[in-house]
Amino acid sequence: MLHYAYGAVKKSMEAYVTRTGSNLLEVPLPFAVKSNDEIVSEFRKALERGKSNGNRVRLNVIDHVTSMPCVVIPVKELIQICREEWVDHVFVDAAHSIGCTDVDMKEIGADFYTSNLHKWFFYPPSIAS
Repeated sequence: MLHYAYGAVKKSMEAYVTRTGSNLLEVPLPFAVKSNDEIVSEFRKALERGKSNGNRVRLNVIDHVTSMPCVVIPVKELIQICREEWVDHVFVDAAHSIGCTDVDMKEIGADFYTSNLHKWFFYPPSIAS
């Protein structure tokens, strides 16, 4: 997952890998991000580290738009890299993207893409898609 991942998502992932005995790998991103190329480069390096010693990357969690700091992540490019590198599943946390970016889920190509509709569609807070 990205170093910029939402705090609750990070804690959920940490709890999951602790129970399963897996490893958690964070993609460090510079502050401030100057280009998508920086994000892609750091992402590739992290995947290489994750796959070292014959390990597999089973799940990649990517924010579409990060919360703090606010960065629009090139999810299509990162998902394409995941496909090339045989990552089992890609989950896009799009809590901040619906209403802020153009979203074509087929084009993005993630296995899972979820957003909070209460932020932009005024649905009850428990509604997500």
